[in-house]
Order: sequence, then structure tokens, then C-alpha cells
Amino acid sequence: ETKEQREAGKTLQVCAEQLKPLASLLPKANDWENMAIAYEPVWAIGTGLTATPEMAQETHLGIRQWISQNVAPSVAKSIRIQYGGSMKGKNAR
Repeated sequence: ETKEQREAGKTLQVCAEQLKPLASLLPKANDWENMAIAYEPVWAIGTGLTATPEMAQETHLGIRQWISQNVAPSVAKSIRIQYGGSMKGKNAR
């Protein structure tokens, strides 16, 4: 999402719109077994800004809930979701 979308409270709506085509391509729960989702807001790419841990966790939870409702609860429970924003050797722990 863009910074404007985040500030307008539309983060999960934007994520859902991006996940919908994937859910139609992979309709069965076992289609998702080797998938991982990386969440990285557009506003964090190349800007030096990063989402707070709370922002990332809230978004990951929303993504997981969407997957539970639109794909399968088992997929939502097991899929890897990671934050991909502005990772560098200096800020890795």
C-alpha cells in the first residue's frame, strides 16, 4: 500500500485486492503448501522508512484472516508471512 492508503486505513483492503487473483489461481488448500507471502508496503521501498513491528504484525494478522475466510483456515494457520521492508545487514538481528 502507499503511504496515503495506510493513513486512510486501507492497508488490508489493498492487500485483499492483491491476494484475490492468487486465491483464484490456487483454489485448493494443498496448492498453498510451499507458498510464502512477503508484505512490503510501497512507502517503505527505497525510502529508508519501515513499518513498525506493530504495523507489520497487524497487517500479517489481517492477511491471515483474509486467507482463512477466502482460502482455508488450515492455510491461514500454516502459511509463512514475512515483512520484507528495507532489510540490510545493519538492521538484521
